[in-house]
Formats: sequence, structure tokens, C-alpha cells
Amino acid sequence: MQVAELLTFPKNSCPDVLVLGLLQINPPITLLRQELLGKLFKVFLSSHANSGVILAHAWHSQSIQIKPILMLSMADWYHKATQEGDSEHSRLSRILDVAQDLKALSLMLNGQPFPFVIDLAILASRREYLNLEKWLTDKIREHGEVFVAATVKFLQRKIPSITGPGPLKEEAVPKASLPMDCLATILICLQDSVKQMPLGPEVAET
Repeated sequence: MQVAELLTFPKNSCPDVLVLGLLQINPPITLLRQELLGKLFKVFLSSHANSGVILAHAWHSQSIQIKPILMLSMADWYHKATQEGDSEHSRLSRILDVAQDLKALSLMLNGQPFPFVIDLAILASRREYLNLEKWLTDKIREHGEVFVAATVKFLQRKIPSITGPGPLKEEAVPKASLPMDCLATILICLQDSVKQMPLGPEVAET
């Protein structure tokens, strides 16, 4: 707690200098260091004069632990958009731009958490950076029911009425973040997965 308090001033006044210092400390990466990096990365995802340099330095760090910390920070920053008075779509667009600048999109789309990665893949497909149907099929083949369940939960979050009684109404679909063609692709891939693999009763029923 004393160390965390000591670092409050640089965290607020010169976060770029603090991040560079934290990235250069020898392993192991302690829990405090993980927490600090996770919070500081969000500063550079929003707006900072040195964002490009800091995020590139972090992504190309020699430590294999840094990339997962950065990706989790991105996912958390994205998911907290609404409660912080921002839009998920604008933050996701910023993250995709960062991923392209770092040439990191392919690796990020192979990561977790799945709901964040699915949303990122949808936006990437809209910009024609990937084939959504092939990506979903590969993911289902690789992760099986775990990914299918995550995709179902993703749809339930985006379109609460999707599992309700009666047909899905087009106006219930948030087209800004989930165009109808992308929704159709996801549903086709989910239907194919039901035919090709044994799913748990809860997932299969949904």
C-alpha cells in the first residue's frame, strides 16, 4: 500500500514515464505491477500525446506477460464505456485502430475474453479486415462449446429479446454495432455448430 501511494504522483503527472519504468523492471511481474500497468494502459487508449509510442513499446515488450495485461486492459476499458459516459462503439473503434497500428489484430483475435474479441471481430469484418464466417467457424472448431456459449451470451447482451418468445424484430437489433448481415452470419455458424457437435442442454436449448 505504501508503494502504491508513493506512485500516485507519477501515475497522475507523468504516466508515460511510469509505464516505461514498469516495463523495464526485471521479472517477476508482481500483482501490484500488473494492476498499475492495467490502469495506466487505459490512459493511452483514450488520448495522450505519447499513446502511439507507449502502446508500441508495451506490445513489443520482451516479457510474454505484457500482451495479456494490455489486452485485458483494452477489454476492461471497452466494457466500462457506458458507465464512464462514453460509447462502446467509439472505444472499440479506437482499439481496432490501435491493433492495426501495432499489427496485432490477428493475435488479439486469438485472445480472450471472448465477448470482447467477438465484438472486435465483428468490427474488423465490417472494415473488411477478416472473413467473419471463417473466423467464427475456426473459433468454434478450436474451443467448442465454451466459445459457442460465449457467443450466445454475447448475443443475449447485445439483443436481450433474441431468446424471447416470438420472432426477432429488426428494430431490436443495434445495427450500429451489430449489422443484420453480421447477425445472420453468427446465427448460421451457431446453427451449424449445433448440428456438428454435442452441446450441453442449456446451450443447445438457447
